Amino acid sequence: MTVRILFEPAQELSGEIVTQFHLEKETVNLPVAARVPVNMGALSSVIQQYESGTNPTATVVKDVGSALWSNIARHQNATEAFRDALNGADSAVVRLTFTALGDEARALPWETMYSPHGFLAFGSQVPIIREIPDTGRTAPLAIEAGMPFKLLAVIAAQGGDANSEWRALRRALQAAGGGMPTEVLVLSSSKAVVDDIKSAGTDGIAARKMPGSKQDLVHAIAEFAPHYAHFFCHGEPTGGNLVLENGGAEYGEERSLFLDLVDLKQSLLGTTWIVVLNACSLAGDGADQSGETASLCEKLVQQGLPLVIGMRAPVSESNANRFAEGFTGRALAAIARTLEKPGTTDLNLGRCFAAACRDILADNPQPPNAAAEVFREWSLPVYTTREGFGLIERPPPLPPEAAEMIAEDVLDGDTPRLDTLATLKREELAGELDMLSDLIAKLDSYAPHVIDGIEARIREIKTALTGVPVQMTGHPG
Repeated sequence: MTVRILFEPAQELSGEIVTQFHLEKETVNLPVAARVPVNMGALSSVIQQYESGTNPTATVVKDVGSALWSNIARHQNATEAFRDALNGADSAVVRLTFTALGDEARALPWETMYSPHGFLAFGSQVPIIREIPDTGRTAPLAIEAGMPFKLLAVIAAQGGDANSEWRALRRALQAAGGGMPTEVLVLSSSKAVVDDIKSAGTDGIAARKMPGSKQDLVHAIAEFAPHYAHFFCHGEPTGGNLVLENGGAEYGEERSLFLDLVDLKQSLLGTTWIVVLNACSLAGDGADQSGETASLCEKLVQQGLPLVIGMRAPVSESNANRFAEGFTGRALAAIARTLEKPGTTDLNLGRCFAAACRDILADNPQPPNAAAEVFREWSLPVYTTREGFGLIERPPPLPPEAAEMIAEDVLDGDTPRLDTLATLKREELAGELDMLSDLIAKLDSYAPHVIDGIEARIREIKTALTGVPVQMTGHPG
C-alpha cells in the first residue's frame, strides 16, 4: 500500500516562502485536510548533527528521524495514511514527490523517519522512495524472451580495493541463483581484477581494463547496452560528476576520467533500467575526497533513466561493498522472478533496497536497531525513480507452430520468413513500435548513437508490419 508525501512551496501572508506537504494513500480517499508546513527551524539543529557524522555515541540518526516524523505526524491524515506502513505490511511503501521549488525539503534525510514503532525503512524495512513525476506515458521495460539480462560493473575508484568490490558483486551474482541468463561485463582500472576474471573463464562474465579516454568509456558502455549499470568510483562534492580511475598505475597510465550528466545520459539512456552509483570515500570520513551522488540521481531520472541509486554523503569502502552485494543479489533475483512469466508484470525493488541498507550494519557489534540509531551509514543510500516505474514486459514465446515453420526455414538454409514472423507477432511488434516512437520523441540532440539504434529498429518494425522498406529522414527535436 503506497503512501505518498507531496512537498510543494507556499507563500505565507508575510510573503515568506515555506515548504508544505499533503498526504495521499493508494486506493483510499483520505478526508480533505489542510496542507502542513515543514518546520525547518525546528529541524536545523538535528540536521546539522546528522550531517556532521562525527559523534559515534549520540543517537543522531534517531533524533533526526524523530524530528522528521513529528513533522509528518502533524498532518490530520497521518494516522490513516501510515497505518499499513507502521504495521509492517509487506506491500507498504512511502513515496516522496517534490515540486521544482521544493529544494529545502528535498535535501532532508527523510529515509531516517522514526515513528513510535521505530525506523520505517530500517526496522520495518518499508521502502522510502524519491519519485520524479513523469509528464509523459511511462512505457514498460522490455526484454526479449531468451535474451540475456546484461549487467555492467565499472570498478574504478582511485585508491580503492577493486578486488573487494568485485568479490561483493560476484557473491551477489551467485546469490541471485542463476534464475535468468545473465551477461556481465566488468571494466576495471585494476589489473588484478581483470586478470582474475579472465583466468576464471566463467561463462557470461567478461572483463576489460578501463578505456583510455572518456569518449572511449562512453562508447564502451553504450555498445554493451546494459540493463543494470553499477559504478564503483568517487563522486565530486557538488554531485555533478563521477570520478573514475583510468587504467591505474599498474597499466602505467594513471589519470582520472570524469563522467557528467550528459555522458551518462548518452551512454545509458534508452537501454538501462537500473543505475547504482556506489561512490565511496577511502580516507577518514572522506569529506575531502568524495561527494554525494544523490542529486545526480535525480537529474538522471529527470532525463529519462528509470531508477538510479546514489549516496547522500561519502561512504566507507566496506559499506559500499556491503550495499553492492545486498542490493545487486536481491535485485537480480527479483528481476528473474518477474521474468518467469510472459506478459507485463510488476517489478518491486524497494524492499531489495531497504534490506540492502540494513546489510550495511550487519557486522556492527550492537543490536541492529540500536546501531541504526547511532550510525548513519545505513541511511545514506538514496533511491530515486520515475513515476510509474516498475513494469517489465516479457514478450510471450512463439507458438509451437511458428517455431516449427521457422525451424523448417532454417534447416532449408533460408532466413525465417519475415511475413510469417510479422503475422504471428504483429501485436507485439506494434506495441514495441509505439514504445520506441514515444521514447524517441522525448530524446533531443543527446545520445546520437542511441537515436540511430532506435531509428534502425523502428525501420525494421515498420518494414515487418507493412512489407514496405521504410526510410527515416530524422527524429523529432
